Amino acid sequence: MGKSSERPGTTGGGAADGMALAAAVRSVLARVDAHAARGRATGAGTSTGATAGTDTGDGPAADDGSSAGVPSTAAATTTPGTAVEPAPAASAAPAAPNGASVATLDALTTCFGLSSFEREIILLAAAAELDPTTNARCAAAAGDPTRAYPTLSLALAALAEPHWSALTPVAPLRRWRLVELEDETRLTTTRLRLDERILHFLVGTPYLDARLHGLLRRTTPPAALPPSYDAAADRVSAGWSGAGPDSPLRVELVGADLRTRADIAATAARRSGLGLYSMAADDVPTDPAERDRLARLWQREAILLPAALLIEVGELDRDQHAAADAFIAGAAVPLVVSSPDPRRTEHPGANASPSPNSPTRNTSPSGPTPSPKSPR
Repeated sequence: MGKSSERPGTTGGGAADGMALAAAVRSVLARVDAHAARGRATGAGTSTGATAGTDTGDGPAADDGSSAGVPSTAAATTTPGTAVEPAPAASAAPAAPNGASVATLDALTTCFGLSSFEREIILLAAAAELDPTTNARCAAAAGDPTRAYPTLSLALAALAEPHWSALTPVAPLRRWRLVELEDETRLTTTRLRLDERILHFLVGTPYLDARLHGLLRRTTPPAALPPSYDAAADRVSAGWSGAGPDSPLRVELVGADLRTRADIAATAARRSGLGLYSMAADDVPTDPAERDRLARLWQREAILLPAALLIEVGELDRDQHAAADAFIAGAAVPLVVSSPDPRRTEHPGANASPSPNSPTRNTSPSGPTPSPKSPR
């Protein structure tokens, strides 16, 4: 994550961004309305044919499980692992007026690698919170008044360029918990909700996810640093901001005192266009599942804010050391490990000495030594 002049959650468009988001929501709801209209038209055609005495076969039509007058949806006929056919071009919803884009939605799409279908799912879930007509329109499209809410089944049937892979737990929507399923045992038919943090991000109100409160604390940079420490901050920032896949996202600050290391990290973060949050290494969960949830939640926050993380390493027991080591090794966003002495780790290469030409090497003998860790 490189330097950014504007945080994705604090766009400067104001009212224009709000209007663009409202237009994008209306565009997706127009697709839902078009799907409902197709269902009514098919139902009316079937009813007319039966009244006119049209021969429909030797016996009654087989019950496909759908409501009367509503055709079975793409979700009902999709075989997992195959692409769902997109809606006909004639039913495509209109684009936002004047080609307006939603900066926060664009940021989500880019940062989390969303497909156009996943992007529209985000808008459909947001519509339930932003447009009071959404529930009734979903019920009409489903042909069932009890299903007055967005579902993945409706998304597959009504939205453009649908694909089944978007529903998997490893795809961006569920991996990063951008959306939530009310009942995960009913994948396509349960209520689909937008994660609250993502909703607020979309409307331009960023904040640290409440689930991280009490665990992380904001760390602000000092007004100035001594020259040797300022140079160290420059090198850390240069490592984060450099382009290319070999840019180091993880550095280790060793020596001096805890406050000084935090000041260097916060200054480096500011110069990279990032905020900085700090946590103690002994707060990393030792349970692997809990640790994975924390890692995903933080990585999502690091992208949304955007921000870097400072891990403060002190005296740790064996289990806590292993937990912190695993958390640090898995970091895929800017991270600083702060410790009085170089860490001992079981992960190969984590304690490699910096080369003389390393962009994060501090040549001052009196200052902390930031060393590059695990390239991206």
